[in-house]
Amino acid sequence: MRRAPAWLILIGMLSGWVFAPGSARAADGFWVTLAAGLAGSDTASASNEFWFDTPHGPPVIGVNKLSVGSNVEAATGGGNVFFSGVGTPVLLNTSNGAAYVATAGAPKSAKTASGKGSSLATGEPEAGGVLPADAALLGITLADPDAAGVRTLTASLTDAAGNPLGMADVGVPTGGWWVIGLTPGAVDDPEPGPGPIVDPVPGGGSGSGSGDPDPTPDPEPEEEVPLPPPGNGGGPVATPEPTTFMLMGLGGMTFGVWRRITRKVAVTA
Repeated sequence: MRRAPAWLILIGMLSGWVFAPGSARAADGFWVTLAAGLAGSDTASASNEFWFDTPHGPPVIGVNKLSVGSNVEAATGGGNVFFSGVGTPVLLNTSNGAAYVATAGAPKSAKTASGKGSSLATGEPEAGGVLPADAALLGITLADPDAAGVRTLTASLTDAAGNPLGMADVGVPTGGWWVIGLTPGAVDDPEPGPGPIVDPVPGGGSGSGSGDPDPTPDPEPEEEVPLPPPGNGGGPVATPEPTTFMLMGLGGMTFGVWRRITRKVAVTA
């Protein structure tokens, strides 16, 4: 009996890996985080973030629009620069780490947290000059205060052609601080999280304060389980998943190719 050629075995192994269910893969991306808080407080009162794919590696970020009414700080591990709207563009090379843009009153803890655990990039920020053709463009605006004195900070990112990559905003209290973090990273394919947890309260209810007047709920009717049809041994009937059909199909194709090759070899011999 002849053995199947090695390349047929390799095809089967690769097919099983590619089409195996639950094979989550990490995706390279980039985080833009926003945080704001009261003046003098180290704790953020509001936060927001967005994430986008970066298939060609972390982008160079160019702050090309700043409309906040004051000077801000742009920093990496290589240094920092203070600039206003007339001082743009400011280039931040995030190829090997994080960077941030913040108001002068932002606490150190908020600046550190904006990196989501990543170290700061080693390159020094560059103010003025011409941005690279492949730079992502960051615009930062701070709206007028609303009736409660809260101002909306908006961060929007586009590619060099003006195509949007993402946008988020956060409310800044009167006289408060804000930080925008720019962090390359990776995330896994999202998985559904657990549903809401409801803590029971004495006397019935779901914890919302509206107790059930009848502490003894009516029993739910038992669901009738149909008997299995004769001839299948009484066991449950499993429905194969789509992945199973695909693997069966690939296995059949591989076996067919192998049979043809062995027949040709037998005829030649």
